[in-house]
Amino acid sequence: MHPVLAASLLLLAEEAQMPLILRLDGATRAKVLAALAGLIILGFLMIALTWLGARMTRRYMGPKLKPLASAPARDDEWTRPPEEGKPPPRSKKG
Repeated sequence: MHPVLAASLLLLAEEAQMPLILRLDGATRAKVLAALAGLIILGFLMIALTWLGARMTRRYMGPKLKPLASAPARDDEWTRPPEEGKPPPRSKKG
């Protein structure tokens, strides 16, 4: 086997074992790492803004009274009383 061919095969085998980020040149590697860092920072920023928005929404909604577990559910709070002598309205289909 020719020595130059053996050396090039050895370099190719060594290069194939290295991770892709280490095979890039310095400028390209810096761009890739900066883009990844930007994505990570953007992700954390989105999480923080969502959390703060949820807090503001909860404060805007105000405190609510929780129903007691022992209190029975009542339908008269959300339904209309039926009119005398009139059948209840039917829902239309279609």
